Amino acid sequence: MVCYMSWKIWKSDKERFYEEFQKGISDRNKGNIDKAIEHFRSAAEIAQRSKDPELIVKGSLATVMVSFYQMLKQPDIASFENLKSSLQELVKLNPDEKLNLALPYEIKASELLQEIDILKDLYSLPRFTLELDSDNPLSKAEKYETVAQKLLSYGRESFLIQDLLKLDKPISIAFRLLAYSRILRAYTIVNEDPGKAIELYSEAMGYLSQSQDQEVANFVKSKLEKTGRATKCWICGRSIQGEDVHFVYLHTELTPYIMKNYGNEAPNLIVEREAKTYVAVCRTCYGSIYHLSDKISNYYYQLAIKALREVEDRLTRQIEELTYKIEELNRIVREELEELNRIVRGLVR
Repeated sequence: MVCYMSWKIWKSDKERFYEEFQKGISDRNKGNIDKAIEHFRSAAEIAQRSKDPELIVKGSLATVMVSFYQMLKQPDIASFENLKSSLQELVKLNPDEKLNLALPYEIKASELLQEIDILKDLYSLPRFTLELDSDNPLSKAEKYETVAQKLLSYGRESFLIQDLLKLDKPISIAFRLLAYSRILRAYTIVNEDPGKAIELYSEAMGYLSQSQDQEVANFVKSKLEKTGRATKCWICGRSIQGEDVHFVYLHTELTPYIMKNYGNEAPNLIVEREAKTYVAVCRTCYGSIYHLSDKISNYYYQLAIKALREVEDRLTRQIEELTYKIEELNRIVREELEELNRIVRGLVR
């Protein structure tokens, strides 16, 4: 027993390092990521206290393993930044150092650093939603396009750690980001130039056909159809293009006479939806109707409030009068009862 303890105490730093590092690999292979991280961190601490140049490099490798599996547990901007920093330190010491990440191949630290730099930018992108009325859509569009260009120039068909992060191929992600960029740019310009917006939506459709994002593709298809739809305003007669942007459909009633004489004046002028008839009205006429109806409804609302307040005041006065009468009756009843009690007491005596 004494000899065994002596052997344990006098293990070299290198032996202790590799023991901890291999334990980390073993736990990683078993899926015990938290324990693996603990062993890799312990190995790194052993190496940091050593003056052996080779062990210092291996200690940097252990630090990379710690930050790598922390990133896999929670891939976000902070974890990618941490991994990038540890990789930079390792590459300074040995750019050809290889990492065993439980993949069919080993990865050079310098190659992983290049990839992580791109992935950090990818994961830092704001989330794209079909609710486009967000702050700074042009700024978001530029960010999507910048990362897309990085992905297209990456030069690899697949990411080195694609399977571990369950990512699509770089080119598929790039096309999707370019589509998002075009959608946001179209959204910002459609109020000014629907023709240019159609060009941008069309470009987005082209990118989406290669990235297989069906939900967004259906959204863009709808935008293309509506933005390209042209008609004239039923009220002012002006030609107009861009449903939901420059004109809307209002529910109405049309007689056979009106349909016969005016129904074919322009394409898309009249539509039937769910057994109801609608006519196209430009935003200007619609806005005038809306603001006038709002003014009218507010006028009648104020009248109604005034009438309600008058009723409230009248009811308040009546309640106050009734309350006074009830209190007066209570007073009379109390006095009568007191008088009755005096009479009763007198008779008892």
